[in-house]
Amino acid sequence: MVLPALLISCWMPAPALTCHLADTCAHMCDIDVIFTSGQAFTWRRLESSAGSSWVGVLGSRLILLKQEQRSTATRRATARTKATLGVVPGHLVCDGCASSKDAVFTLTATLLDSSDDSDIALSTSRFRDFLTQYLRLDTNLQVLWQEWTSPTGHAVVDGMRTYLRDVTAMGDRRDLPPFGLRLLRQDPLTMIVSFICSQNNHQSRIAAMVMKVCSLGSGARVYDGPLASSMLTGKITLDVDGVGVGGKRSRDPQVRATFVWYPFPTAVNLSKISEERWRAAGFGYRAKYMAASSLRLARDDAFARHLLHSPADVPLGSLREALTSLSGVGRKVADCIALMAYGGVASSIVPIDTHMAQVTVDMIRRAHAPKGPPAKAGSAASHRLLAELMDVEVPVVRCLLEVKKRDTKLAVTPRLHDCFQRLYVSVFGNYAGWAHCFLFSRRVSHSAVRLTAAH
Repeated sequence: MVLPALLISCWMPAPALTCHLADTCAHMCDIDVIFTSGQAFTWRRLESSAGSSWVGVLGSRLILLKQEQRSTATRRATARTKATLGVVPGHLVCDGCASSKDAVFTLTATLLDSSDDSDIALSTSRFRDFLTQYLRLDTNLQVLWQEWTSPTGHAVVDGMRTYLRDVTAMGDRRDLPPFGLRLLRQDPLTMIVSFICSQNNHQSRIAAMVMKVCSLGSGARVYDGPLASSMLTGKITLDVDGVGVGGKRSRDPQVRATFVWYPFPTAVNLSKISEERWRAAGFGYRAKYMAASSLRLARDDAFARHLLHSPADVPLGSLREALTSLSGVGRKVADCIALMAYGGVASSIVPIDTHMAQVTVDMIRRAHAPKGPPAKAGSAASHRLLAELMDVEVPVVRCLLEVKKRDTKLAVTPRLHDCFQRLYVSVFGNYAGWAHCFLFSRRVSHSAVRLTAAH
């Protein structure tokens, strides 16, 4: 079975290589929110009575991530001496949860399988570093949230910051991040493929298409490991291209499960798939984009090095120009790829589609006229400040303020995209892309599944 087609009731393999990543709270890191926020498409949730468990493909690796209450994890670690729990990192547990043991969760990772032979010698520290970078656990979300929501003395800027806080709020503690959404740093090739698939598509179908890419471009691997019988819900079936396993509740603590998974393919392997084969696999008009883009990445070594192995400080203009030269990649898709695949200055990138353009206009209107009807309250001074923040003329601001929320969708021209980009950076700083993700996530219905904080 291709992993995405997995009918996951739940399996729990014995740790081949397990490490403790961090102690967290639901405000600072919530893998249920992260993996349903529309930024990663190779993860599947496992049914579990204790916390959250997700299995995913990251390049050549099959990885299990678990997030459960620290008290539960500590009891299990005592019984299993191989596991080591570290000290609670302060920047991953917010001030509001630090004093409550029930609000602290332990995040652990297990490398289940890998198609890369060098991973046989992979050390625990290197595995931890790999996932720390992937989850960007070195970024202090509480500090960012406080920066985004602190008053500046400029009414319009403060109004936009209040808008972010209010529309994402989930409780009384508005001084804390509302939910543990973190912007992942993902593999550039995976992001290029994912966002070519994302055009005019919804999240579940994007995930199915991305995993179809894996099955088309790489060889199947069989994972054979134990399954914790306590995790079973009645009978389970893992549909694995003819190989399956069924199980029922048993006194036996573990039963073995077998299924097939596919590593994410290389550009060279993808380039061997013809446009006709992409089309037959259900990629529609995206077939020609997949064929042309993978072929260029496979044949142009210098271009591939620039896109797939760029350092964090690569100039954004150069990066965007290279991405938009790929078939099927426009400005918005290029910005999505850059934001989620590169670090450094790319964290300030704000992808704008018609929906986010409407959200941004709504934010501007509410900030401009918080106590009166949109486009009727406000002052000439606020017009001028908005114009300065976006580096546009005052008439442009007035036109935006007159746009009704339910009018015809805004046409996102390059100029409008640039205006909104400057606005977000002016209001939210160098991590404007993260702030944008919080605004975007409120329209993703699946993000309602969250860990429960104690307050």
